[in-house]
Amino acid sequence: MEEGTTLVRVELRGVPLRERARYLQHTEELVREMTLIRIGAAQDAEQGARSPLPHRLLELAAEVQATVGPFLAQPADEADAAAARGERSVDVTVPVPLAAAPLVERVAAVLDEAEEFCRQGRYLLTLAAPADVLAYRAWLLGEFRRQMAGEAPLPWPVAA
Repeated sequence: MEEGTTLVRVELRGVPLRERARYLQHTEELVREMTLIRIGAAQDAEQGARSPLPHRLLELAAEVQATVGPFLAQPADEADAAAARGERSVDVTVPVPLAAAPLVERVAAVLDEAEEFCRQGRYLLTLAAPADVLAYRAWLLGEFRRQMAGEAPLPWPVAA
């Protein structure tokens, strides 16, 4: 990390491990499919063929790989260990460079747009995310946004 980088400690309180697992599974499936779309489009281009997929979906596939993939790769040892112990929730602190705030916004926008393609059911095999996955994603990204803006952490809402 660069010297002088301002870090924000994002505190995720009461991370619901079941919802987290479902969110990770769904998002990893989406990233995998977008990777395959990019590979297919590259092969089409090599053969001089035009992809039958909408241009925006091809652009989005690249954005998903570039933004969501690294976001998913953030350290998850504490949450994984708690899940292995059979716990239902866990508190996790993630140090994040304050300069990453635009990336969090981009991840949210890219996932929202990809979700719309999933809902349409025309070009993607990945199904639209179920309500609990959407709620978890909104809370997770919301906590990063809020805390990077200097607000206090809010725990996972039990009612969600």
